[in-house]
Amino acid sequence: MFDEVIDLTTLDDAVQVLWAPKHDEWVDVIDRQLLGVWLNVAAGSVSLEDPLAGGTTVGDLLSAIEAARLDAGTTRADLKEYKSALEAVSARR
Repeated sequence: MFDEVIDLTTLDDAVQVLWAPKHDEWVDVIDRQLLGVWLNVAAGSVSLEDPLAGGTTVGDLLSAIEAARLDAGTTRADLKEYKSALEAVSARR
Protein backbone atom coordinates (compact mmCIF):
# COMPACT_ATOMS: atom_id res chain seq x y z
CA MET A 1 0.00 0.00 0.00
CA PHE A 2 1.18 3.51 -0.78
CA ASP A 3 1.64 6.02 2.04
CA GLU A 4 0.75 8.92 -0.21
CA VAL A 5 -1.64 9.67 -3.05
CA ILE A 6 0.04 9.17 -6.40
CA ASP A 7 -1.16 11.07 -9.45
CA LEU A 8 -1.48 8.73 -12.44
CA THR A 9 -2.89 11.25 -14.90
CA THR A 10 -0.40 10.48 -17.65
CA LEU A 11 1.09 7.32 -19.12
CA ASP A 12 4.54 8.49 -17.98
CA ASP A 13 3.29 8.68 -14.38
CA ALA A 14 1.86 5.18 -14.59
CA VAL A 15 5.00 3.75 -16.14
CA GLN A 16 7.18 5.20 -13.40
CA VAL A 17 4.96 3.89 -10.59
CA LEU A 18 3.70 0.59 -11.97
CA TRP A 19 6.46 -0.67 -14.24
CA ALA A 20 9.85 -1.79 -13.00
CA PRO A 21 12.75 0.08 -14.61
CA LYS A 22 14.46 -1.77 -17.44
CA HIS A 23 17.87 -1.39 -19.00
CA ASP A 24 16.82 -2.21 -22.55
CA GLU A 25 15.25 0.79 -24.25
CA TRP A 26 13.64 -1.31 -27.00
CA VAL A 27 11.87 -3.51 -24.44
CA ASP A 28 10.76 -0.35 -22.63
CA VAL A 29 8.89 0.66 -25.80
CA ILE A 30 6.96 -2.63 -25.78
CA ASP A 31 6.30 -2.28 -22.05
CA ARG A 32 4.94 1.25 -22.50
CA GLN A 33 2.65 0.09 -25.31
CA LEU A 34 1.46 -2.85 -23.23
CA LEU A 35 0.78 -0.67 -20.21
CA GLY A 36 -1.02 1.85 -22.42
CA VAL A 37 -3.38 -0.86 -23.70
CA TRP A 38 -4.01 -2.13 -20.16
CA LEU A 39 -4.82 1.42 -19.02
CA ASN A 40 -7.26 1.75 -21.95
CA VAL A 41 -8.90 -1.53 -20.91
CA ALA A 42 -9.20 -0.23 -17.34
CA ALA A 43 -10.69 3.04 -18.63
CA GLY A 44 -13.22 1.15 -20.75
CA SER A 45 -12.08 2.51 -24.11
CA VAL A 46 -10.80 -0.95 -25.12
CA SER A 47 -12.49 -4.24 -24.25
CA LEU A 48 -10.73 -7.55 -23.68
CA GLU A 49 -13.36 -9.06 -25.97
CA ASP A 50 -12.62 -6.72 -28.89
CA PRO A 51 -11.81 -8.86 -31.92
CA LEU A 52 -8.45 -8.81 -33.68
CA ALA A 53 -7.32 -10.21 -37.01
CA GLY A 54 -6.89 -13.97 -37.00
CA GLY A 55 -9.87 -14.68 -34.78
CA THR A 56 -8.25 -13.60 -31.53
CA THR A 57 -9.24 -10.91 -29.06
CA VAL A 58 -7.47 -8.11 -27.23
CA GLY A 59 -7.53 -10.32 -24.15
CA ASP A 60 -5.80 -13.14 -26.06
CA LEU A 61 -3.12 -10.71 -27.25
CA LEU A 62 -2.48 -9.34 -23.77
CA SER A 63 -2.27 -12.84 -22.29
CA ALA A 64 0.22 -13.92 -24.94
CA ILE A 65 2.40 -10.85 -24.40
CA GLU A 66 2.36 -11.22 -20.62
CA ALA A 67 3.39 -14.88 -20.96
CA ALA A 68 6.21 -13.92 -23.33
CA ARG A 69 7.42 -11.17 -20.98
CA LEU A 70 7.58 -13.64 -18.08
CA ASP A 71 9.52 -16.22 -20.09
CA ALA A 72 13.23 -15.82 -19.39
CA GLY A 73 14.04 -17.15 -22.87
CA THR A 74 12.03 -14.50 -24.72
CA THR A 75 14.07 -12.46 -27.19
CA ARG A 76 13.50 -9.12 -28.94
CA ALA A 77 12.44 -11.01 -32.04
CA ASP A 78 9.78 -12.81 -30.01
CA LEU A 79 8.40 -9.52 -28.69
CA LYS A 80 8.69 -7.73 -32.04
CA GLU A 81 5.72 -9.67 -33.42
CA TYR A 82 3.54 -8.10 -30.75
CA LYS A 83 4.61 -4.50 -31.36
CA SER A 84 2.39 -3.88 -34.39
CA ALA A 85 -0.57 -5.63 -32.74
CA LEU A 86 -0.26 -3.35 -29.69
CA GLU A 87 -0.01 -0.31 -31.94
CA ALA A 88 -3.18 -1.37 -33.78
CA VAL A 89 -5.11 -1.75 -30.52
CA SER A 90 -3.86 1.62 -29.27
CA ALA A 91 -4.91 3.30 -32.52
CA ARG A 92 -8.52 2.15 -32.00
CA ARG A 93 -9.20 4.25 -28.95
